[in-house]
Amino acid sequence: MLLPSFEGRTHAWVTRAIRAEMVKSGITFGDLAQRINALGGDENERNLRNKVARGTFSAALFAQCLAAMGCKSLNIDLLDRLYAPIETEPKITRLFGRAAEVADAVWASFQSRPPVSGDVPTMEAIRNAVGRTDIGAWLKSEMSLEDLVRDIRKKLATD
Repeated sequence: MLLPSFEGRTHAWVTRAIRAEMVKSGITFGDLAQRINALGGDENERNLRNKVARGTFSAALFAQCLAAMGCKSLNIDLLDRLYAPIETEPKITRLFGRAAEVADAVWASFQSRPPVSGDVPTMEAIRNAVGRTDIGAWLKSEMSLEDLVRDIRKKLATD
């Protein structure tokens, strides 16, 4: 099995970092493009979506995205994953790690956008909902983290 290159893993990390912050901020690519433009940038939704999907954009645009989302700090402890070949990390660990990332994103979405009616679910309820989600299938799909968070929020609302 061919390992993804260091560059490929870096692009994937950058994409995940931007998308996770978008979910935490509760904004879309259209919102992000508007915010970047308000700060003096020149981006449109389609180009921004493509750049983020590829993970190929300048450090300046990365910083503009974070600033436009109001991100004051970024947890970059995942950088060690860029240096280790993916095969050294057992598949189950990757799945649990991604499940934890999804649960954190769902929790952050409830903190930034509380439900109109009802209470914010407990972290335990969120973890249970994520546990009922096929994370492996999500990783293979084209579904964004933002869309997955939206689906899990719907599940929690109907439970």
